[in-house]
Amino acid sequence: MQTQRIRVADGVELAVDTWQAARAKRTRPTAAKEPRLPSFVLIHGLASNARLWDGVAAGLVASGHSVATVDLRGHGRSSKPDGPYGVPTVADDVAILIAGL
Repeated sequence: MQTQRIRVADGVELAVDTWQAARAKRTRPTAAKEPRLPSFVLIHGLASNARLWDGVAAGLVASGHSVATVDLRGHGRSSKPDGPYGVPTVADDVAILIAGL
Protein backbone atom coordinates (compact mmCIF):
# COMPACT_ATOMS: atom_id res chain seq x y z
CA MET A 1 0.00 0.00 0.00
CA GLN A 2 1.21 3.48 -0.87
CA THR A 3 -0.31 6.68 0.55
CA GLN A 4 -0.53 9.86 -1.47
CA ARG A 5 -2.36 13.15 -1.17
CA ILE A 6 -4.44 14.41 -4.09
CA ARG A 7 -5.48 18.06 -4.23
CA VAL A 8 -9.19 18.34 -5.09
CA ALA A 9 -9.88 22.00 -4.24
CA ASP A 10 -8.14 25.09 -2.98
CA GLY A 11 -6.65 24.05 0.35
CA VAL A 12 -8.26 20.58 0.29
CA GLU A 13 -6.20 17.41 -0.14
CA LEU A 14 -7.53 13.89 0.18
CA ALA A 15 -5.42 11.08 1.64
CA VAL A 16 -5.53 8.14 -0.76
CA ASP A 17 -4.05 4.68 -0.27
CA THR A 18 -3.33 2.76 -3.48
CA TRP A 19 -3.03 -1.00 -3.39
CA GLN A 20 -1.46 -2.75 -6.38
CA ALA A 21 -1.72 -6.44 -7.15
CA ALA A 22 1.62 -8.21 -7.41
CA ARG A 23 2.55 -9.15 -10.94
CA ALA A 24 2.72 -12.88 -11.45
CA LYS A 25 6.00 -14.21 -12.82
CA ARG A 26 5.63 -15.61 -16.29
CA THR A 27 6.96 -19.08 -16.83
CA ARG A 28 6.83 -18.74 -20.59
CA PRO A 29 6.51 -15.84 -23.02
CA THR A 30 3.07 -15.11 -24.38
CA ALA A 31 2.05 -13.10 -27.42
CA ALA A 32 -1.45 -12.40 -26.15
CA LYS A 33 -1.90 -9.61 -23.64
CA GLU A 34 -3.46 -10.74 -20.39
CA PRO A 35 -6.78 -9.02 -19.69
CA ARG A 36 -6.64 -6.33 -17.04
CA LEU A 37 -8.98 -6.78 -14.12
CA PRO A 38 -11.17 -3.82 -13.09
CA SER A 39 -9.85 -1.37 -10.52
CA PHE A 40 -11.86 -0.26 -7.48
CA VAL A 41 -12.19 3.01 -5.57
CA LEU A 42 -13.57 2.27 -2.10
CA ILE A 43 -15.33 5.17 -0.35
CA HIS A 44 -16.35 5.19 3.30
CA GLY A 45 -19.58 6.57 4.73
CA LEU A 46 -20.26 9.29 7.26
CA ALA A 47 -18.12 9.36 10.43
CA SER A 48 -15.67 6.76 9.11
CA ASN A 49 -12.41 6.67 7.16
CA ALA A 50 -10.45 4.66 4.60
CA ARG A 51 -9.25 2.12 7.22
CA LEU A 52 -12.76 0.64 7.07
CA TRP A 53 -11.81 -0.90 3.71
CA ASP A 54 -8.40 -2.42 4.57
CA GLY A 55 -9.66 -6.03 4.66
CA VAL A 56 -11.73 -5.66 1.50
CA ALA A 57 -8.84 -3.96 -0.32
CA ALA A 58 -6.44 -6.74 0.69
CA GLY A 59 -8.88 -9.38 -0.62
CA LEU A 60 -9.36 -7.57 -3.94
CA VAL A 61 -5.59 -7.14 -4.38
CA ALA A 62 -5.09 -10.85 -3.63
CA SER A 63 -7.53 -11.54 -6.49
CA GLY A 64 -5.46 -9.38 -8.86
CA HIS A 65 -7.32 -6.04 -8.72
CA SER A 66 -5.87 -2.59 -8.11
CA VAL A 67 -7.62 -0.63 -5.35
CA ALA A 68 -7.71 2.91 -4.00
CA THR A 69 -9.20 3.79 -0.62
CA VAL A 70 -9.85 7.42 0.30
CA ASP A 71 -10.37 9.53 3.37
CA LEU A 72 -13.03 12.03 2.24
CA ARG A 73 -12.67 15.70 3.20
CA GLY A 74 -13.01 16.17 6.92
CA HIS A 75 -12.26 12.50 7.66
CA GLY A 76 -9.17 10.53 8.62
CA ARG A 77 -5.93 11.97 7.26
CA SER A 78 -7.55 14.33 4.71
CA SER A 79 -7.89 18.11 4.99
CA LYS A 80 -10.59 19.41 7.31
CA PRO A 81 -11.81 22.70 5.80
CA ASP A 82 -14.64 24.74 7.32
CA GLY A 83 -16.86 23.60 4.45
CA PRO A 84 -18.65 22.83 2.22
CA TYR A 85 -19.41 19.18 2.98
CA GLY A 86 -22.54 18.54 0.89
CA VAL A 87 -23.05 15.64 -1.50
CA PRO A 88 -22.29 17.72 -4.64
CA THR A 89 -18.95 18.84 -3.14
CA VAL A 90 -17.95 15.32 -2.11
CA ALA A 91 -19.01 13.99 -5.54
CA ASP A 92 -16.81 16.61 -7.21
CA ASP A 93 -13.92 15.62 -4.92
CA VAL A 94 -14.32 11.95 -5.91
CA ALA A 95 -14.47 12.82 -9.63
CA ILE A 96 -11.21 14.81 -9.34
CA LEU A 97 -9.66 11.99 -7.32
CA ILE A 98 -10.51 9.40 -9.97
CA ALA A 99 -9.14 11.64 -12.72
CA GLY A 100 -5.94 12.06 -10.67
CA LEU A 101 -5.48 8.34 -10.29
